[in-house]
Amino acid sequence: MNLNQAYGLSRSLAVYYGRPWKAVSMLRLYSQFISKGDLAFDVGSHVGNRAMIWSILGARVIAIEPQKLFSGFLNILFANNPRVSVLKLGLGEVSGFQRIHVSDKTPTVSSIQPKWCEDVRADPRFCDIKWNRDEGVEVKTLEDLICEFGKPKFCKIDVEGNELAVLCGLQTVIDALSFEYLPILKNAAIKCIEKVESLHSYEYNWSETESMSLKSSAWLSPDEMIQKIEVFRPDAKSGDIYARKLK
Repeated sequence: MNLNQAYGLSRSLAVYYGRPWKAVSMLRLYSQFISKGDLAFDVGSHVGNRAMIWSILGARVIAIEPQKLFSGFLNILFANNPRVSVLKLGLGEVSGFQRIHVSDKTPTVSSIQPKWCEDVRADPRFCDIKWNRDEGVEVKTLEDLICEFGKPKFCKIDVEGNELAVLCGLQTVIDALSFEYLPILKNAAIKCIEKVESLHSYEYNWSETESMSLKSSAWLSPDEMIQKIEVFRPDAKSGDIYARKLK
């Protein structure tokens, strides 16, 4: 591990574990989707803070992380936790091999999608980020994982611009999922909703950054969620869009 990698790992640990009181909010949020004995997929697990909370809720967790440094960290973190299995993988529309563009200093924005790396530079918050090297990574689909482990009750997708490709590798209807959005890339989020709706009818909500709380007191139709996305200011906070299956 070089100095930049050590800095990036320390930064991520500070961001995701530096506010331990957030654990209560996380338990409250995810208990809406995950119960004891459920299976959950954490796609883009990074430092595993969500996988940790889900295992506390009693779920069996498949933590998917493509970066070598962070999948190694997860293997150490969960070495004695039988509820969490770590896979060093990327997910996409088809199985194969791809390159992940790594930012050692800001590893949360490492991405399989080179165009995403270019597009986010329009946001001043990203303009100084450098993707300084590539790593090869095996890529599977969500359907591959479902065939191997079973259908998850909940699936979180946070893969820096590759969310739509991951969703395009899904044909099975699952009860609930979330995917990351960036206000500066509204169309990407809208396409993800359209893909989710092609599988089944869902209702939607969203959460900003690491707030661990849903913004809307009522769940929204797909059209209502898209209307919310369309008026997000480009400099607004990023976050996660949640979808839960309608009966």
